[in-house]
Amino acid sequence: MAEPTPVTVVTPEELSSFDPGGTVSEQLDALPQFFGTVTAQRNVGSLASTVGSFLNMRSLGTQRTLTLLDGARMAPGDKRGAVNVDTFPTALVRTVDVVTGGASAAYGADALGGVTNFIIDREFQGLKIQTGTGIMETGDGFRWNASVAGGFQIGDRLNIIGSLEARQIDQIDLSPDEVDWYQRWGWVTNPDKSGPKRLTVPNVAPTDRHAFGIIQGTRTVLDNMVFNQEGTQVQAFRGGEYTNFRRPNELATAGGPRRSWRSRQTVAFRSTDRRW
Repeated sequence: MAEPTPVTVVTPEELSSFDPGGTVSEQLDALPQFFGTVTAQRNVGSLASTVGSFLNMRSLGTQRTLTLLDGARMAPGDKRGAVNVDTFPTALVRTVDVVTGGASAAYGADALGGVTNFIIDREFQGLKIQTGTGIMETGDGFRWNASVAGGFQIGDRLNIIGSLEARQIDQIDLSPDEVDWYQRWGWVTNPDKSGPKRLTVPNVAPTDRHAFGIIQGTRTVLDNMVFNQEGTQVQAFRGGEYTNFRRPNELATAGGPRRSWRSRQTVAFRSTDRRW
């Protein structure tokens, strides 16, 4: 069958081989078309973000990835308009069709990254039971899942299908400073104009947010002060070798002079702090 756009068709068996025991979003994330997909254990939003799994194609954003169920648009699962694929009856999925190119011309602006279409097996007959469990090698993040799918035919033109699914995914309790390989690598703009434009350094965190809250926009001495864990006191933001608080044309460098700097920069810490 000829398609106007390139389409990758993946079966549930192939998805399971990518990540046995994982959710469908984690399995799809193994494909090169997906990058930065949000899952129940990997939520990159704020503390108030909706918990779920939201597909992200080419890291263009979940709101630019169109997710369909049998070719129909589904109700969004968060305020950005993304669809939570954890609510889909994955036990009845026959194939997952992934439009590997941008399809905004045919589907709309929300298909700028691409389209993922979950095809349901509407002619399924019989009974299918699946169970699984797993745990991270570090001893946390325990998960289990179970699903039951069934279908039977009545007459020549009616086929009734249904499924039930249950899933439990525990959080990952490890603190970053308990993992040797995790160093929060990121990039900062190089203040030395004669060198490369960007530097890749460890222990990078944004300066416009903090786990306990940061004060900004008051134009007083309270700007860039952070709260303690109890929320009863404020203290200075602990900067590092490269620090910028989104003040245009100003660089705050520990022990050094001010220089020209780009706005909305990140801060690199010399040592890991579990508060970030």
